[in-house]
Amino acid sequence: MNKLYAFLLLLSFKIFAQTPEVDNSFNIKETGAYQQDIGRDGIVLTNNKILTVFEHHYAFKPLLLNSDGSLDATFNGPGLTPGKIQIYAKSDGNFLTLSADLKLQAFNANGTINTNFTAPAITTLPGNDLKVKDIIYQNDGKIIIIGSFKFINDSYRGNCARLNADGSLDTTFKLDYAATFDAVTMQKDGKYILSGNFSSKLARFDSNGKLDATFKVNTTIDSKSQIVINGFDNSNTSIINDVIIQPDGRIIAVGCNFIADSKTLSYYIVRLNSDGTYDNTFKSLDSENTSVNRAYFQNDGKIIVNVNNNSIIRLNSDGTVDSTFKYSNTLAVTSEATVYFQEDKIIISANFRDDRGITRAGIHRINRDGSLDLTFNPHSGFNVNFNPANDFYTHPTQIKVLANQKILYVGNFTSYNDNAFKDICRITQNGEFDNTFKLDPLVAKNTNAIDNYTILEQKDGKVILLNNDAFLVNGVAKNMLRLNRDGSLDQSFDFDSKGGYVTAVKLLDNGKILIIGLNGEGLFANRDVNNEDKKTYNLIQLNPNGSVDINFKATFNHIPWHLFTLSDNKILLSFQKGNSVDPYSAVLKLNQDGSIDPSFKSGNEYFRNVKELSNGKLLVGINRSLIRINPDGSTDTSFTPYSIDLSKLSDYYYFNENGDINLFVFRDTTNKLTLDSEGKLVNTTIYYASAKFEIQNCQDLVFYGYFSQMRGKFKNGIARFKSPNVSSNPNPLGETFQSFTNGQTLADLKVEGTAIKWYSSQSNCAINNKTTNKSAADTETLLPSTTLLVNGTTYYASQSINGVESSYRLPVTVYSATLGVKENNLPNLVTYPNPVKEYYTISNREDITEVQVYNILGQLQFNRTYNKNSVEIDFTALKSGLYFVKVYSEGKSDTLKVIKN
Repeated sequence: MNKLYAFLLLLSFKIFAQTPEVDNSFNIKETGAYQQDIGRDGIVLTNNKILTVFEHHYAFKPLLLNSDGSLDATFNGPGLTPGKIQIYAKSDGNFLTLSADLKLQAFNANGTINTNFTAPAITTLPGNDLKVKDIIYQNDGKIIIIGSFKFINDSYRGNCARLNADGSLDTTFKLDYAATFDAVTMQKDGKYILSGNFSSKLARFDSNGKLDATFKVNTTIDSKSQIVINGFDNSNTSIINDVIIQPDGRIIAVGCNFIADSKTLSYYIVRLNSDGTYDNTFKSLDSENTSVNRAYFQNDGKIIVNVNNNSIIRLNSDGTVDSTFKYSNTLAVTSEATVYFQEDKIIISANFRDDRGITRAGIHRINRDGSLDLTFNPHSGFNVNFNPANDFYTHPTQIKVLANQKILYVGNFTSYNDNAFKDICRITQNGEFDNTFKLDPLVAKNTNAIDNYTILEQKDGKVILLNNDAFLVNGVAKNMLRLNRDGSLDQSFDFDSKGGYVTAVKLLDNGKILIIGLNGEGLFANRDVNNEDKKTYNLIQLNPNGSVDINFKATFNHIPWHLFTLSDNKILLSFQKGNSVDPYSAVLKLNQDGSIDPSFKSGNEYFRNVKELSNGKLLVGINRSLIRINPDGSTDTSFTPYSIDLSKLSDYYYFNENGDINLFVFRDTTNKLTLDSEGKLVNTTIYYASAKFEIQNCQDLVFYGYFSQMRGKFKNGIARFKSPNVSSNPNPLGETFQSFTNGQTLADLKVEGTAIKWYSSQSNCAINNKTTNKSAADTETLLPSTTLLVNGTTYYASQSINGVESSYRLPVTVYSATLGVKENNLPNLVTYPNPVKEYYTISNREDITEVQVYNILGQLQFNRTYNKNSVEIDFTALKSGLYFVKVYSEGKSDTLKVIKN
């Protein structure tokens, strides 16, 4: 289904509009306590709560989180403000925000503005850089600021100043040192250690700003080369990025090499004694490490460091790497990332994704051994996707509601409810992760795929997936593949598009597959050598094993684009004009063999979508309106077309395939227009969502895509809307394809539910587009549980809970455990249908050379030789009963049991 936008003008109708609510029973783990995006730059307070900065469409605001990552609803922080902000906090929860224009604001711990604080003016000389590099919000309320600036409230302060708690300049503090500063930290005794561009790189100052002469980094610089001989390296790229102080007073500085006698003693991290002398008991990092950005001291003496702008490692107290720390993040941990300790846990302000695909946005928590702590902000629904959002074509996703109402997903997400999966997963009817489905390790999704996916489910529960060159099987690109019910690859299905681009696909009742496409080496398009601009285009029919059905012939001079199957098994094919030479028909009707049905004559309007009505007429979406046509293709003039505002419409329409005739139009919201059997409008239902959707349980809509909220509720990537004013229960649970042995009944089928009822047909609300042409005289039959099972028959189960029956019925197709079982000499043999009424189709990967049919007495009824991979055996002249079909191919044979009805 394409992403569509439409605006419908319904000036002549009075419509009852319904507004459904988000269904919170879908994925009950999505409680709303947690949101996946909880901000960044998390600061852990002494009560273990966390202050963060939340971003929404380039606007920012502080959030307060509880210790487990949930939102603290008592926090009354300021609203969203344009421009990035940084946050600094005291241990009591009071905090400051610094905006991109260097406006400093103070807030109380509950998020209200501190009215006693007046923002200072931070300025510099014209033409100079203006920047605040770091702030310390002291527990006494005073504020140390370093950076590139000259004035605070018009008073010269160089690049370091201290403010009072009310925001005024603290005149008792003034550095007697001219430098540009990069990092600052505060000792327990109130002294400050600053790094900067001065010769020693590191200096300590008393609480009033005076240089502390008891701390001295011994620095020697060659007078000629100006290269450091002793002390911190002074090359242009050597900057002390961060300074931390151990409880014993020793100082760790990171980001700059330390040199003695012209030799590097320590790379990128060094420990000094409390007086500034070099501590040679601390081991240097390997020279291959190009940078250390930040350092953090654990209470057990170990040290967390951010290395190389993309990783975090832990060091033992002597500087050696702690091999017990196993932090695995496949995303870059930038120099802006911060680390805080929360009792025995570690909070990291950085995006996270592990090699399984579990993600966290902005902030994540790890255990002391480095493993991800899944109890912190546990994810519900689909995970954070770090690719650009809201782009269904560059980063396509697709879901398909299966016959048992489970949901198959294929796309770019990598986990659901914190369960990791690879490219494709299955979700239960009520939104839980289905761990019984696991994608075959031979299959991968091509990350460069940009087209929408198509998902088709067969009666046997197998699933056909289509997206041009989007799938890799053992590294080989595939347009189309088939999965078994458990997610394993069905290797008997092998379709080769020969370079062609598949544009549409339909699964037929007989198991065959219709596909249309472009290009290809003779598969979809053949160029006329005498006319460079002229091509012939093919509609292809595939056998159930993916091979081309050579008995189906459909060739055209224009580009086939959309196809629609009708209840009489005929086909409507819609075209784009391919050349100006040949006569052009926008729509053709085809017979089952691909020949053109000349009784159907359409106009020149290209069909976007088609819905077959009970009287054989068709509702058709075309470029300008919704019209109704007669079975012969002529316009039904008794139908008043719906008018569409073309300036606000991409001219697509979508009909769902349920028994109700529902037309969906899209713009900022999704509107469902319910039509009567004549195609007249009955009412509208407004879904305040513009994401793509699938229909479940007859009338519920499951929206999916790149979103984190749906109508104000936290819903990540998927949400369900219940139809208003409809009382219904889900269908019973069970496999849709089950085996049986002779003499078993409906009671023997494995179906879980309450007050199960069996029917011979699907409920009216769930009859699909192929069978809406039922006669009004047709009635559904309630079947007793003692009904004997018949091979190849589909039965339909409902359940009732508290007296309310499920509106959708679980279809269960049964097959004999003993009938039609091959000898497996020919493992790629595909046969159908069984039982058979008229024609029995046999196909194989290799050519079939001979077929023999025997009756139960062993008498030969049919014998023919072939040299092709797909044949049809005519059973119409045979009497009802059991037959044996012997198939020869590849110098081998298989014998099949077939029932003739």
